[in-house]
Amino acid sequence: MSIKYTNRAGKIYYLHIGKTNKGNDKYFFSSKKGGDLAESIPNGHEIYENVNAQVFLRKIQPKTIRDEELNIIAQEIQKHANPHRYKYDVKKNIITVYDINQDIERLSDFLQFADKAKIEKHLL
Repeated sequence: MSIKYTNRAGKIYYLHIGKTNKGNDKYFFSSKKGGDLAESIPNGHEIYENVNAQVFLRKIQPKTIRDEELNIIAQEIQKHANPHRYKYDVKKNIITVYDINQDIERLSDFLQFADKAKIEKHLL
């Protein structure tokens, strides 16, 4: 049975297996169901979804932050009026909390751009 993963946006991804130029196996996720689908996740790897809902296969990361600590972050995010606008990510010993609110006016002042349309184009 092939490996499939549904990201938080509801999009389904399938784990594919291919070959590198040297002939080694390479794994990648795609929304396409056809092709050479992987039957299992290779040892030492895990499925990772970043804050933009992109799905990757990566080496298992050593845990330096306890689940209890992550639960505190999740609970604090849920206290906000719009908890869906916040996402968090863990890499090594760093927890990053993202605010997905894009204030174009404030960002244009910060970046000193005169043309807000250019900023909007780059954010979308």
